[in-house]
Amino acid sequence: KETGRNGGVLPYITALSGVVRPLEDAVFSLKPGEVYPHPIRTRFVYILAKLLDKRPREMVRVRHILLTPTEEFDSLAVERRADSLLKALEQGAAEQFAEAARRFSSDKSSANNGGVLGGGSYYCRSLGFESDNRRLLPQFEEVLFSLRDGQVGIARTVYGVHLIRRDSTKSYNPNEEREAVRRLYRRYNFEDDKRAFLDAEKQRAGWMLRESVLAALRTVVNPSRTTRDSAWDASVSASLRAEVLYSLGTHDGLTVGAFIDSLKARREPYTLNHQGLTTALNKITDPMIITRLTAHLDREYPDFARLVREFRDGILLFKVEDQEVWSKLKFDTTLARAYWDTTQTRYRTELTYDLSEIFVLNDSMATELRKRADQTTTQEEFEKLAAEFTQRAGYREKNGHWGKVTPRTSKIAALVEQSSPHAGQVLGPLKFENGYSIIRVNAVFPPRQKTFEEAIPDLAAAVQEIKQRILTEQWLGQLRKRFPVEYRMATINKLFRK
Repeated sequence: KETGRNGGVLPYITALSGVVRPLEDAVFSLKPGEVYPHPIRTRFVYILAKLLDKRPREMVRVRHILLTPTEEFDSLAVERRADSLLKALEQGAAEQFAEAARRFSSDKSSANNGGVLGGGSYYCRSLGFESDNRRLLPQFEEVLFSLRDGQVGIARTVYGVHLIRRDSTKSYNPNEEREAVRRLYRRYNFEDDKRAFLDAEKQRAGWMLRESVLAALRTVVNPSRTTRDSAWDASVSASLRAEVLYSLGTHDGLTVGAFIDSLKARREPYTLNHQGLTTALNKITDPMIITRLTAHLDREYPDFARLVREFRDGILLFKVEDQEVWSKLKFDTTLARAYWDTTQTRYRTELTYDLSEIFVLNDSMATELRKRADQTTTQEEFEKLAAEFTQRAGYREKNGHWGKVTPRTSKIAALVEQSSPHAGQVLGPLKFENGYSIIRVNAVFPPRQKTFEEAIPDLAAAVQEIKQRILTEQWLGQLRKRFPVEYRMATINKLFRK
């Protein structure tokens, strides 16, 4: 109905654009003006197709200004403004168009971004915007692709009058879009191609669904129920359970009883109609045919055999190494202490301040509070002022107390460090984070050598690395004893001389 109202015309399409595969294959075989010689059969309908136009795939960046009528600004006024803006902008730069979009556009979501659509991503006729695949209206799209880069045009849609600027163009580059094509293929065609391939391989192997047995099964189960319902198979007789539902060539095949048992062991529910039961059969038989197809790949493809062998050996090596090294890798305090004894001068604390702050947004208020802070003599008195006046979110409850902070991790500590203060000193007002800070330095903790316990987080990685090397060497030593290796140096030296 939708395309019928438009004379049957579809939007531009490209490969992997979501159009049904038979139609896509057919139209790509045509030249403009040609009609496909046969009705195209799809899963639900037949389609007659004529190719109207074929163009190179272009991707463009676009911005627009939307003008919509209001009670104070009727459609005639909209047209006049559109004409005047077009004359002013048709030779202008993108910045000029962007400023006009911010002033006049009714599309506020794009106006704030200078009228840019799609978040600045490229747009193509067949797939829409790169960012979200959203499509433009046909009237808008037609004008857009009639423009050259830098040109401005007018389109009229149900939303109003659009001034459209085509900013730039990007040609299709298959190398850049390889991953996108792979993603689209998986989305639209992969499952159908996989189904066709597996069905063909089953047929080649002589595997076959016995439709008569499936029909007999369907007559005794309720098609409106699923395999999750209790006793769904109660009406299946013993004789029907013994029938082969799916023949596996020279093998006995899958009986109805084995099929039912498999469905009961599976978590996913299947509808008890033809489609649901065949889907369930495929879930069982697909892994079987894949196992059959891959059973001798190592003989047919030596590179694949080597890859599988490396993969298997790698897993085995990882498991053995985990047993002999990683599972035994516990933090060794004795080893850590010995390591610290020889390296303790490397580990020092950072310069640390204990700070309290009164933060306000007004400089005159900050100056007045500094005078009052100078009258305090203790941290407690200063923090009473902070609890009453500080405007930093969450710090009134803490009486303005920052606690211990270091210049490396704290901006306020880095600001304090510039003054090289002593304990008890009050600094400020200092311009800080869109406001003013009066800061009391409650305590200064100069750098010093760390104790062993304080240094553990710093030296733990190095100690673990030493422990790992010890365990690895012990493991390799055991392997050398069990599997001695003889180095024939004469042969090795002869090879190097060559």
